[in-house]
Amino acid sequence: MANRSYRIGYNFERRVRKFLQSQYPQGIIIRQGKSSFPDLWLLLPNGNHAYECKVNKYLSKEEKEKAKHIKNRGFPFTVVYREGKQMRFLDI
Repeated sequence: MANRSYRIGYNFERRVRKFLQSQYPQGIIIRQGKSSFPDLWLLLPNGNHAYECKVNKYLSKEEKEKAKHIKNRGFPFTVVYREGKQMRFLDI
């Protein structure tokens, strides 16, 4: 059984994935592996979008560098974080 922190993060990621599926039914959502960055890719006919799911909104210095690299390659990047029971979206 996975530890509690992993389960909380995974459940939030599943919630974000379901939300994105409802907003973009024509898109395909790819989930990266446990330790990959970003967590989700939304593949659309007009372009792809990267999403990183965070329960606490905090990105490490290494994650910020990776996000910057993704942005420089021309892909929109969004951090989805939890504020209470609400999902918030922060475009980087």
